[in-house]
Amino acid sequence: MKHLFLAAAPAFSTASGAWAEGKTHYLAVHVDENDPQVMNIALNDVANVTKH
Repeated sequence: MKHLFLAAAPAFSTASGAWAEGKTHYLAVHVDENDPQVMNIALNDVANVTKH
C-alpha cells in the first residue's frame, strides 16, 4: 500500500461541506501496484467520497 496516492479537492480540508455547494470538486486516485487488495481499497475510498 506504499504506492497508493490520493489527491483530493479542498473538500477534505474542512469538516463542513456547506461552503462547497454548487461547486465541482475533483478527486484523482492512482494505484501503482498490481495488487487486487490495494485496488479494492482505492475503489472503496472513491465510493466513500461519492457518498459524502
